[in-house]
Amino acid sequence: MFMALNYSAKNNLKNEYRLSKDKLTEITKRGIKLIAADYDGTLYDRYDPIYNDINKVVELAYLVTKNKIHFAFVSGRNTTLEIELREIIHQFCRKKKINLTIWRSGGNGMNLSKITYTSQPHDINIQKIYSNNINIEMAKIIIKTYEDLNIKADPKSQAFFKKFLEKNLPEDLVPKSFLKLAQPYQGKVFAESVKVSLVLPTNPKEQERYIMLLRKKLSKYNSIYKLNVGWGKIPFADVSKKLEYKGKQIDGKLLMVKNIIKELKIDESQVATFGDAPNDNNRGLLSLPYSFTNDKNAVKLSLNSSPYILKVKKSPVGAIYDAINYLV
Repeated sequence: MFMALNYSAKNNLKNEYRLSKDKLTEITKRGIKLIAADYDGTLYDRYDPIYNDINKVVELAYLVTKNKIHFAFVSGRNTTLEIELREIIHQFCRKKKINLTIWRSGGNGMNLSKITYTSQPHDINIQKIYSNNINIEMAKIIIKTYEDLNIKADPKSQAFFKKFLEKNLPEDLVPKSFLKLAQPYQGKVFAESVKVSLVLPTNPKEQERYIMLLRKKLSKYNSIYKLNVGWGKIPFADVSKKLEYKGKQIDGKLLMVKNIIKELKIDESQVATFGDAPNDNNRGLLSLPYSFTNDKNAVKLSLNSSPYILKVKKSPVGAIYDAINYLV
């Protein structure tokens, strides 16, 4: 699906930073129609005292759309983020007395909706574009594979899911059979309609080791279930179906962008994409002509190929906000 990568950006950062500025200027002159971004590590960082606030994401979405540019963001999170978003965006719209329309995708591109939030309480217009759900048998195989690894889960991440398992969750997002399947694991597992999330260890190197193991062990089911294991360098693995577009396998986040481009009848040269993991779960998202990352360790085809490396002054997420503010 992707060509082999052999160029390490960190060895040429001065030129990378210059080129990323040139590319941001170039796309503004072309006429930008869509900004699409990853969420965790890109628009939001739970470890950053400034950018661990979902309200900042909503304010950014409003700024972009106010300037007549479509705004989309994709996350490995689905239900756990969507529930929070509905409440916070409604509060924002009521305060501003506005409507806000965004494109929203969860499960690393497993679904896509165009959502309009209004200033009226609980009034949401959801236009579903697509959804690629897993079935209960897939979920059982994923959880059993995880269970066999005896992973010592990150306590904070486990507590995060445990809190949601105790809520009355929307059944269109979390079917009751999936909820029942996950509950015995006390937050180590969260199963929903488009994916199963698994809590990894706290240590990043251990996370990477278990991601490799999960990918290897689940690959043996490829003849029955083609599964994708996504990882955003955080203590969560997201397991979902592999996707196809026009008869060929495609990355979920790239599928999201291609569908929005199709819906809007625009060109890839009018789209800017942003992400923090160019060599893992944002590789597809960052494969477009105007793609940008805050990861200085990116490995890519060449200096002149995307993604382009943004200069990080204080905060990696701050660098993304600076770039998007420049575009609008």
